[in-house]
Parts: sequence; structure tokens; C-alpha cells
Amino acid sequence: MPAVPQRPAWADRFRTPASADLLAQVPEPDFIHQAREALSELPGVAEHLSWQGIPWRWAFTYTSGTRGSTDNAHNPLAAIVPDPEGPRLATALPADFLESLQVRRLPRAVRDTLLGASPVGNTFWVEWPLTADFIEPVLDLFKQAHAPAESPPARSRGSKKT
Repeated sequence: MPAVPQRPAWADRFRTPASADLLAQVPEPDFIHQAREALSELPGVAEHLSWQGIPWRWAFTYTSGTRGSTDNAHNPLAAIVPDPEGPRLATALPADFLESLQVRRLPRAVRDTLLGASPVGNTFWVEWPLTADFIEPVLDLFKQAHAPAESPPARSRGSKKT
């Protein structure tokens, strides 16, 4: 009987890979390390390695405890897809954030990718290649979109609005 070829770690749904196995298959893992570190440092954001189905397969997903779902692993804010053909960063950007964004001030490649994004409910999922051109501006954009909302300054009890 011929040997059955083993699937790459990224594509084998039935075997949970180690992070090192996924990164070993990616041509330039430095961008993945940089993105993982930046996303994991955000307050309240947790990293999970989970099967996301096709086309993402095994991905590092990032969730927040502030999301409405009780099972946040299925509602990520972002996902790093360690695709051996080229790693990607997928981000969930709220529609109201995109409406308030000054798109013209963004680098052209980032702007063009945003303009082609498709909405899923009130969220736009945008997929970016993890390359030198994209990593810094995309991570900055993600941090802006998911920064904790600042509460308005409290008024003192005795002050009147004029």
C-alpha cells in the first residue's frame, strides 16, 4: 500500500499544530512574529490558535473580552493566517470607524485594499498581505479601530451647562 502524503501543518484540520510548525512553513516568519507581538500587547486582547476553515485554515486569532459573544474564539477582531504561499493579516474594522477615517491620508496600498473590503453586518473584514509595505500602517489602523473608547469628562454636580 502506498504511503499517504502528510498534509502541511497549516492545512491539516485533524491535527492541532504547534506554532513553530506553522511558522516553519512560512517563507518570512519575521512579519508574523511582529504582528503577533503587536496584537498580543493590546489591552484585553487574547491570542488563540484555531481552525478557521477554508481559506484561512489554522490561524492565530485575536479576541477581546469586550465583544458581545460569550465564545469570542469564534468572533475574532483579527486573524494572522500563516499561509505558506504568503502570510496574511485579516482585520475586522467597524463600519463607523471606516466612515470616520481620513482614507486619503493612508498609504496608497492600504487605501486601495480598504476600498475593496466587503461588509459582514456592521463590520468590514479586510485581508492584508504581511509584507514590509503593509505591516506598520495596518497595525496602526487596527490599534486606532480597537482602542478603548475614552469616556467624556465628568461634569461636577454643581455646574450648569451654558
